[in-house]
Amino acid sequence: MYNWNGRRRGVWIIFAFPFFLVFLAVAGLAVMLLWNWLLPAVFGLKTITFLQAVGILILAKILFGTHGRRPRPFYGRPWAWERWKKWHEEHPHFSEHDTSLSEDEGKDA
Repeated sequence: MYNWNGRRRGVWIIFAFPFFLVFLAVAGLAVMLLWNWLLPAVFGLKTITFLQAVGILILAKILFGTHGRRPRPFYGRPWAWERWKKWHEEHPHFSEHDTSLSEDEGKDA
């Protein structure tokens, strides 16, 4: 099976899978070491094993991950994004990052 640019999808999976496993092992080890170093001393929790640390990583991905989508404002509501862009085009003075008073505003104050 080919992807959009004509390359074989299976070849990508064969090369990417070992990197994924290495990343999962390193990240799981980091979570396990940090958990076992900090949380028992601070909160009195039990230490965890490597597989429990990998499970925590997977759970965090399920709960807080983007699931392959790029995070962006107003996700799922394109009308809200269009309204926001239109409002900022009509009101450029609210989009400016400079919060200092202009010369005319300073004279009136």
